Amino acid sequence: MRSLLLILLISSVCIACGPSAPDNTDTSTSIEPASTKGSSAVSSAPETVAVASPAGEALPEDEAPSSGTIEFDDPWIRMVPSVSPNSAAYVSITNGTEDAVTLTGINSQVADRIEIHNVEVDAAGTMSMFKIDELMIEPDSTTMLEPSGAHIMIYGLKEPLNEGDMVTMLMSFNNQPPIPVNFSVK
Repeated sequence: MRSLLLILLISSVCIACGPSAPDNTDTSTSIEPASTKGSSAVSSAPETVAVASPAGEALPEDEAPSSGTIEFDDPWIRMVPSVSPNSAAYVSITNGTEDAVTLTGINSQVADRIEIHNVEVDAAGTMSMFKIDELMIEPDSTTMLEPSGAHIMIYGLKEPLNEGDMVTMLMSFNNQPPIPVNFSVK
């Protein structure tokens, strides 16, 4: 039984950090347009999805709270088998402000804990994942949280996530108010 649980745990981490899921839905979230000067990773014509209220309800775009010029493009969570306790999430974060911002934490009611992780590959080609406490985003730039790179790990899912579900995550920054962002499960 322990072997089976270990295999399920390892496979859920592999699934969560594996190759990108097909991008068949647009789930970008925008909070006030930002300058994209020097940022080729930002979509030239992003569409906007509703931001969520702190209580988790989706808000219409015209009622979304403004947080300066931080944008979230294509926020999504990897759909994993219902027996998997973990998943991963990805998003592009554009900092259009004149100051660096630091992502210091992420919370959601769907999981026991959420961490920011990074990935390194050693000289032998072995990939390893490790937790980082914060992620700095330079002024007027975009940071990609993506498969096989820096990403969001979701531990202890409280219930299975289904394709098309929207999950609200509260993104906390060092010098900005927390920003609720809707992530689509795919």
